[in-house]
Amino acid sequence: MTLTSNRQIAQLYQGIVRNKTNRVFTVGAGSSLAAKSAGAVFLLLAQIVAARVLGAAEYGYFAYAQNLLIILSIFTILGFDVSLLRFIPEYQVRQEWAELKGILSFSFRSSLLFSGAMTLLLMLFLGLFPTVFTEKQTIPLLIMSFSIPLYSLTMIRQSALRGFKHIVLAELPESIIRPLVFILALLIFSRFYAPVDAAQAWLIYLGVVLLTFLIGTGLLVRAIPPLTLSKSETESRQWTRISLDMMWMNAMNVIFNQASLFLLGFYADVIDIAYFSAATRIAFFISFTLTAVNSIAAPMISELYHAQKHEELQNIMRLSAAFLGVVTLFTVLILSLWGKPILGFFGNEFPQAYKLLLLLMLGHAFKSFSGPASFLLNMSGNQKAMGRVMFCFMLFHLVINFLLIPRYAATGAAIATAVTMVLWNVSLAYMSVRFVKIDPTIFSLKSE
Repeated sequence: MTLTSNRQIAQLYQGIVRNKTNRVFTVGAGSSLAAKSAGAVFLLLAQIVAARVLGAAEYGYFAYAQNLLIILSIFTILGFDVSLLRFIPEYQVRQEWAELKGILSFSFRSSLLFSGAMTLLLMLFLGLFPTVFTEKQTIPLLIMSFSIPLYSLTMIRQSALRGFKHIVLAELPESIIRPLVFILALLIFSRFYAPVDAAQAWLIYLGVVLLTFLIGTGLLVRAIPPLTLSKSETESRQWTRISLDMMWMNAMNVIFNQASLFLLGFYADVIDIAYFSAATRIAFFISFTLTAVNSIAAPMISELYHAQKHEELQNIMRLSAAFLGVVTLFTVLILSLWGKPILGFFGNEFPQAYKLLLLLMLGHAFKSFSGPASFLLNMSGNQKAMGRVMFCFMLFHLVINFLLIPRYAATGAAIATAVTMVLWNVSLAYMSVRFVKIDPTIFSLKSE
């Protein structure tokens, strides 16, 4: 290790010890990482158990319905999962308790209305166009439709808890309790009713989602402070306008993450879907640390930026860059060396997805090294400029998928995903430096 590296480490340590904001960020990021690490392990274990119990083909149907749920929920969450991270800290600082309860009530009611409508629309679509999907796909999708309201309200509740800085409570029901109960229920069911198909697995999953939704709702009720109800029409319009901007960002982000798998359902074999889904879930471990950092970084970015504390904000970005750099390099090394055995946990045939894993790892590494650039742009009011650029990349992503998947199946999907992730995250980093004058990337360590 060089003298310069030692000096940088010493400066980072002193910055954490002496600065309260840095300490809050470090403790919050550490707690979030611990909770999300445990959750990621349990969630992956749940997918492994599902793959082994169901087999590659039935697991493909099960995973396809899960990913479609994520896509549809964009339009039922309405962007409140992001906007709450901005408004809750703001209202707490100003002690505007009426407005705080107002946006909580408004977000839950709006999402419930739209998620109920989405459930009915999906059921209607499956009934009117039965030839779009095979019977093996249709039944899991029909069962999945009933989980849309629960999933949407769960995402808003998680965001509310994060806004109140209850990071561990936000993760506990869905990241730890849900996968553990699902694993137990699936294993017990398979013991008496083997073989288990995707539809039966989805019935079990729906019951578990309902259970953890009730647990999470109880945690939120206990966590929020006593509030009074008062809300004006003007605030409702503001909440809707900003949240819909965030929804647009979420929509394009989910398209980045899910479009390849979705299109595989039309152009490739179900085995390709299973392989790609397994590789995607493992590759996510490279950038999931960024998700942990974002949980605490989002409200702090908004607070520091609008207080014009740009130096403190850049310090936070340096801390996140150092944190992300170390964890990302370590994770890349582990998955490069032991990717095949890890894939083998899904089933004996899944090590064939190792090439897909390597391609996807490239994209996730660039995402992690770019830091919380998307939240930096969103919380600083640059979401519209970001949205325009992101729309161009969304079109690029769809085009390259349409070109590659019919010919190369899962390999084409992995190439399309990796290329888009690299280009998009480089663009995010560039926009952050240009518009916000803050460098969120690993290169910010050089400027210290």
